[in-house]
Amino acid sequence: MLLLCAGTVVFRNWYVDHATAREQAKVDQWATEQGKKGSWPAAKKALDTQAAALLRGDEQGWLAAVDPAQPQLRDYYRRLYTAMRALDVSGWEYFVTSPGPYENWGASWIELDFTIGYCVAVATCTRYDSRTDPLRIGSAIGQRIRLDKRDGAYRIVAVKATEYYRPTPWQNTELMFARGKRVVVAAPAGQTGRMAEAVAAADQAATVADRFAGDTGYKPQRYRVYLAGDNEWAAWGTVPRYAAGYASPTGKLGADVVVKMSAAPGRGDLVEILRHEFGHVVTLGGTDHTADAVFDIDSWLEEGVAEYIAHTPTPPASTGRVAALRRAGAAPTTLLLAPLDDHSTDTDVDRLYGYGYLAVACMADRYGQTKTMRFVTAKLRDGESLEQAARHAFDRSFAAVEKTCTTYFKTTVG
Repeated sequence: MLLLCAGTVVFRNWYVDHATAREQAKVDQWATEQGKKGSWPAAKKALDTQAAALLRGDEQGWLAAVDPAQPQLRDYYRRLYTAMRALDVSGWEYFVTSPGPYENWGASWIELDFTIGYCVAVATCTRYDSRTDPLRIGSAIGQRIRLDKRDGAYRIVAVKATEYYRPTPWQNTELMFARGKRVVVAAPAGQTGRMAEAVAAADQAATVADRFAGDTGYKPQRYRVYLAGDNEWAAWGTVPRYAAGYASPTGKLGADVVVKMSAAPGRGDLVEILRHEFGHVVTLGGTDHTADAVFDIDSWLEEGVAEYIAHTPTPPASTGRVAALRRAGAAPTTLLLAPLDDHSTDTDVDRLYGYGYLAVACMADRYGQTKTMRFVTAKLRDGESLEQAARHAFDRSFAAVEKTCTTYFKTTVG
């Protein structure tokens, strides 16, 4: 009897242990299955395959990465494809900027922040690397992308722009594109009626800017121009209230030029604005001026040389800049005018742009245009100090140059 009872106890313990092991195995299997519902390698492969399709001009391959059940999302990616091909895309690569883990336990969907490094209109695309671009000065945009499995494959099911980078006009606006000899012009629906005018004006402005590019050493393959209506002007980025256009840096690709079309009612206005902005492209394109957003101590020279490119060979006294300066008070005793800020008045704007322009015009008049552009390039592109740049270009001290040009201010403005 004792043996029978002992055997029963042993069997019960064995059965309980075995049953517990079976249940634990089921739990372990379930947990493993839940953990493998999402696959980051598969999701990243879908994005990499999409990028390759864009570069080879395969629209269907590009759209294959997008949820087929979402027509609005597919329309967005169709517009993005059209824009990038029109801009001669030569690089498009996804980099994760979100911290891990990338997969969600028990779910197949994956949602992460990405930096998209891209290149347009360059033969060789330098690979973007966030480790060497901590200040985000490269050619890149930011997107938050959600991917999920559809019919067994990962597809993009949601996307929105992030604030890591300044938004580009082509990210969230449907655009029409037209090409000139040296430019590509893009316009939203409300501005397409002026595209032919803008292409002709931009090619005219590019002819001038290209001549200065020979001195600065930076000549874009094409100038990129976006025509903004008032709604687009407000949506594409925060700009000073007094601006009629701006050149937005895109890393080593130069800059996207945006023009506020209501500020350019005529062909002449458009050419002048574009000459100024293209002046920024050839003097600053491909350089790191990230710190300028905080305090741009060289703004007098940056805006001055852009104004010089906009107006030359018209004599300064024949431009509206000098007339405005005559109403703006006494001439400064230094070339180093303070940069503008949110509290700057219209007079402050006139003085910075006007005297910056006269400073460059003075140098060109006294020392020659070639030497002046050598000074500009040494300071703005090569990072030399004002003293080094003056010695390098003019073979004299910056103090001597400044004295000459502040005297020129008084003579010209009166």
